[in-house]
Amino acid sequence: MDFDSFWKPIDKVGCNLFGKRFVGAQSVDDVLGVGTELKSRGYGITYNLLGEHVASKETVELALRTTRELISKMNADNSGNVSCKPTLYGLCLSKDKFKDILGGLIDQALDKGIEIEIDAESYRYIPDTFETFSYF
Repeated sequence: MDFDSFWKPIDKVGCNLFGKRFVGAQSVDDVLGVGTELKSRGYGITYNLLGEHVASKETVELALRTTRELISKMNADNSGNVSCKPTLYGLCLSKDKFKDILGGLIDQALDKGIEIEIDAESYRYIPDTFETFSYF
């Protein structure tokens, strides 16, 4: 069973029961639709892919592909900042991996005129997070 097959039913139930206010949708297109609706009401938007403490290269790559798709599909009606959890984007694999991934996302975000926010996680990862943040 792959990661998506395992977590999707759990995410769906959990999001509907507990997180409807905080989880916009299950797909990039749907979450951008929610972003469009919220921006039309005057809200500022920050998109945040759920997940942290990821040690699987495949899951990190999936998070990166999803975030790149999100940024590439943003337009004036749904654009917002993107919050990145360091351990979702490779910090558990290596500091260099996270730095490479973050650099690519920052470049893509700059082209779209949006910001990347780095979401500090548990104390264990703060020194590496700040070191990587300071690099940029």
